[in-house]
Amino acid sequence: MLGTAIQVIRQASGELGLPIPKEATASLNEQVVQMLALLNAAGNELCRMFEWQFLRKTANLVLIPGQATYALPPDFNKLLNQTLWEESNVYSVIGPVSNRAWAYLTNSVTLAPQYCFIIKDRQFQFVPTPGTDGQGTGGINYDYISDGWVQTQNDPSIYRALIVDDGDILQFDFWLLVKFLKLKVWQAKGLDTSNYQTDFLRAFSDVTGQDKGAAVLQIS
Repeated sequence: MLGTAIQVIRQASGELGLPIPKEATASLNEQVVQMLALLNAAGNELCRMFEWQFLRKTANLVLIPGQATYALPPDFNKLLNQTLWEESNVYSVIGPVSNRAWAYLTNSVTLAPQYCFIIKDRQFQFVPTPGTDGQGTGGINYDYISDGWVQTQNDPSIYRALIVDDGDILQFDFWLLVKFLKLKVWQAKGLDTSNYQTDFLRAFSDVTGQDKGAAVLQIS
């Protein structure tokens, strides 16, 4: 079950015994403003907690001779490692390599027989540079996790990382978001969160188990 931003905030408010707001994104009420901020934080934290199938995307880099750096997609959250492959080669692309390996590769006369990379400043950086040392300039395919967990109310084709309108549709399970928001509100107030944490972890386990196998999550 999916829900809108205002629906999640209203449900969480009701369960916590707080005043139920009529609006959120245009509200000047301090409690509502805080809940909206915490809901945005909750959604973005969930993006990083698990490799959600609905956030998984495939991208293609078109390599250009002499160009070693390539921008990440605007909605890039994290890379799914070991998914980079050259279209015209049987080799996978190695990386992200360690700092030590990168220093060696960028200062070595003898380069690796296949592409190696790091991610820096929201860019892929490749060694060897495409088009040099016998390297091809075809394409590289890779998978990544998007941060687009918010479907825009006014344009369903657009997904964002932040809520803008009350009617934006949140792509995470409705009840998972409600439980996480309740936990974060109580944490922000400095109150006992043990029961809310248990509820959230149970919901997280259920939802991730249905997504692609169970995950173990710890919150300190």
